[in-house]
Amino acid sequence: ESQEIDQPDYDSVASDEDTDTDLRVGKADRAKSLDSDLSDGPISVQEFLEVKNALSASEAKIQELMKANSNLSEELRLMQKK
Repeated sequence: ESQEIDQPDYDSVASDEDTDTDLRVGKADRAKSLDSDLSDGPISVQEFLEVKNALSASEAKIQELMKANSNLSEELRLMQKK
């Protein structure tokens, strides 16, 4: 697991405001999706694409967090050696 040390671990850092907005939007989306879940009919292409895009974004975020965790674990290991 050799990581290149001089590569940045992230492109940007989310501010608290960004996180708060994301949480509000996420709650609104969940409420909206719960309403649409009440029907057992077929979903629209738009709904499918929204869910697919949200899944892709979530998977990318998971990969980003896993990389950050790996880098931080390696950094901690190196610091504990000293």
